[in-house]
Amino acid sequence: MLRLGWGLLLCAATAVYSPEDPAEPVELTRIPGTRVSLEIPDGFSLATTFTGLMNAETGTSVMVNVLEAPIGEILKSFIDVELAHSSGLEVSMIAERPFGDHRGTWVEATQLAAGQEYSKRVWVFGHGESTIQVVGTCASLRAAQDLPILLRVLGSTRWEPTLTLDPFEGLSFDLTDLAGMQYASRLSSMLMFTPDGELGKGKPIFLGGPSMAPTPGAPQAYAKRRFRSVKSYRRVRPGDLEPLEIDGLHGFECVATAEDRELETPTFIYNVMLFEGDAYWIFQGLAAESEREQFLPRFQRMARGFRRHTTQLRTLDGRCEVTVPRTWSDETVPGDDDDLFAVHNTGSCFVQILSEPRSDFADGFTLTDYCELASEGLAEERTWISPRTPVQLGVRAGLRHETHGEFGEISLTHITYWLEDPGYFHQVVGWYLTEAEEWSRPEVERVLASFRVLEPGPRESGER
Repeated sequence: MLRLGWGLLLCAATAVYSPEDPAEPVELTRIPGTRVSLEIPDGFSLATTFTGLMNAETGTSVMVNVLEAPIGEILKSFIDVELAHSSGLEVSMIAERPFGDHRGTWVEATQLAAGQEYSKRVWVFGHGESTIQVVGTCASLRAAQDLPILLRVLGSTRWEPTLTLDPFEGLSFDLTDLAGMQYASRLSSMLMFTPDGELGKGKPIFLGGPSMAPTPGAPQAYAKRRFRSVKSYRRVRPGDLEPLEIDGLHGFECVATAEDRELETPTFIYNVMLFEGDAYWIFQGLAAESEREQFLPRFQRMARGFRRHTTQLRTLDGRCEVTVPRTWSDETVPGDDDDLFAVHNTGSCFVQILSEPRSDFADGFTLTDYCELASEGLAEERTWISPRTPVQLGVRAGLRHETHGEFGEISLTHITYWLEDPGYFHQVVGWYLTEAEEWSRPEVERVLASFRVLEPGPRESGER
């Protein structure tokens, strides 16, 4: 039920959320791809799948959406009770809250998603055809701890409406083949393209980007449900799901027929979903059925041109590196045994590098000796160990083996390369949750295959 608490909310907002005269100076960071800057509290970092901040441990987030529509249109999703309920929203408070000289509104709500209730605090403001939506979200079970943090972050909001932006700033992916389409707009990390770069009713449009929520259930079953549910269209009839692989990620493509609710025109919808752990990427191309022959091949080219951005992670001494998609992070802790410890943001796969100077070992100590020494005790904690096999990893010859083991209720698969150069022995190890093998194994294999030594010379024994 929609409850209007104008007076109460205005009093609270005046004390906490005013962009002018903060209680104490705070350091603000601009959110890439937006004109909005926010305070980044402890435990939060810039999100990789949307424009905003994320606490990976708690799931609490602040999202900044830039919407090319008047603020009145955006507020309909909160004020229209039926529309709000269709998104699982229960709005408890809504009030005017200007942002400086600009019109603004403050909203408090809860939302049900994937069987869990979330508390939301939303500040919507803007001018003309441009609206900014700053959304703080936490699990309602954590509201007592996290809402005060979200209120502080939203209260720190700074907006620079005249700042010149690169529309692709901060994205974690590229579309390498635009097939003659032009950039039209962006919503968080979702890009939109049209033939002339302008949005309009009935125009062919291609959009794509990362999901902002985990995949609920098995990928194929979810893809079927997702391809049937397209807002603003009715009589959606998906065709067969065809498996495909793009940029090393497996998924499905499908062409559906539908009818535009407003224009009542027959439409085709091209769909692609690619799964990365429990997250996914989605791409859709929509055009009139009469334009299928012209635009379906273009939409297919655009989807197949998807590439995740990569970055190089180096060991603490700077002598070795691996290349990872930007959905990985460097979690190396100085002082630990690891020279590099990298984790995918789904928490389902990992890569570790440990390098040791040859000078720590006796003369004549071989790579096989090192492998046997480092593998002592494995048989006691692993349920299966493969034979060691000679391999070539990049320019380096070495050994490889795999192991499986049960650690409490978790089953893990480890892939280990044993490599050497004139100054060092290297263990290059990747492991993943065995239950996620279909996706995680090829992801880990690609990262391991990217390993290279930048500086093979000797270092002093014990140096870190």
